Amino acid sequence: MLVSGAETLQGVDGERHVASWSGPDVDRVVLVCHSLREHVGLYEELAEALVRSGAHVYGLDQAGHGRSEGSPALLSDLENAVAEQRLLLQLARARHPGLPIVLLGHGTGATLAVRLGQQLGELVAALVLAAPLLGARPGNHLEDPRLSVEPYAARDLSRDPAVGGRFAADPLVWRGQLPLATAAALHRGLRLVDRGPRLRQPVLWLHGTADRIVPVEPTRDALRRLVPADRLTEHLVEGARHQLFTPVDRDDTVAAVTGFLAGALRQPQAAGAAAPRAGSVAAASRQPA
Repeated sequence: MLVSGAETLQGVDGERHVASWSGPDVDRVVLVCHSLREHVGLYEELAEALVRSGAHVYGLDQAGHGRSEGSPALLSDLENAVAEQRLLLQLARARHPGLPIVLLGHGTGATLAVRLGQQLGELVAALVLAAPLLGARPGNHLEDPRLSVEPYAARDLSRDPAVGGRFAADPLVWRGQLPLATAAALHRGLRLVDRGPRLRQPVLWLHGTADRIVPVEPTRDALRRLVPADRLTEHLVEGARHQLFTPVDRDDTVAAVTGFLAGALRQPQAAGAAAPRAGSVAAASRQPA
């Protein structure tokens, strides 16, 4: 039986809404990091599928998103957003001692997941990155079209036209312009990620080949710098756009995620993965050449 819950967590500068989903048999914890404009409730169907594979799933609405406090869609500092994901991880770790913890991020949520994976090393067992925004471009945020503050075109979200309608009708989805400060903070955050250590955890990269919001190639280039080839598994979904867990693509992407985790969580942690300081908080999947 699926059990869902809701609670609040004190974040860096306000209360954050936390959702969770669980079932009777749990052998892993998955933390879902949503993207800009979204809220964690959009991932309920994905969470239910992960619960059926043995996960207890947590996710928080980031500052200014969904049911959490904060100015709409304002990201003032990527490191603050990462710190709040770290608080959620600490909560999950205290409740589920000994279980592996997986970070699953979409879009800018995947940016947060990578940064947290860099910081926490072996406390994170694996990462799943869906359409991740990675790789700072030269210049400033105004020169990177991926950091546009304009609302997304509905047709760019999914090849399923119903998805755009669902987002438009959802009162918890931010449909206005992003604050310029958010784009600037993301640009600074991408540079931090670029300068950070390489990930040593197993990483699954999911991406739609027709994604116009976060195109494939810049992400591929960044991941090849950030993740050793023997740690990275690619799963490109032919013709898919930015939203990869909506009904038209969900069977493919969920199968890729559950299959990847079944193997990755059986592997020993990579030798030399840096432990954090004490008290710190179907396109076929393939290994890239």
